[in-house]
Amino acid sequence: MPKGWNIVLPTASPLRALLAGVGLATVAFMAAPVQALVCPIMPEQGLAGAIKEPKKEIEGLSQLFSGPELDSRLAIEIEDLRLRNPGAGNDDLVNLLVTAYCPVVKAEALGDEAMKTKVEAFSARVIKLVYK
Repeated sequence: MPKGWNIVLPTASPLRALLAGVGLATVAFMAAPVQALVCPIMPEQGLAGAIKEPKKEIEGLSQLFSGPELDSRLAIEIEDLRLRNPGAGNDDLVNLLVTAYCPVVKAEALGDEAMKTKVEAFSARVIKLVYK
C-alpha cells in the first residue's frame, strides 16, 4: 500500500460488522461457563423394541460400571447384550451403554469437565468395541 494511504471502513460496512461479530463471539465463548453434564434418558419401552427391557439392562450395567471389573467385562457384556437383544443395532447398544454409564460417573461428584471427559472417553471405547 502506498505511503500515506489510509483505508477507512464505513461505519455500516459488512466487513466491520463481521469483525465485530467475530470478536463478540470469541469473548462470549471464552467467558461461557462449562455446562453441567446431562445424562441421556432411555425410553421406558426401549428403542422401537430394539432393547427389550431398557430399565433392567441399565440397572445391571450400572452395577457393572460401578465395580472394578469394567475393563475386563465390557467386551463380554456387549456380546451378552447382543444375545439378549437380537433386534438391537450398534447405535442402540452404544446409546444403552452410555445411558447406563453416565449416572455412575455423575455420582462420583467430579467436576463437570472431568465428568464430560470421562463419559466421552468411555463412549469412544464403546464405539470401538461395538463397531469392530
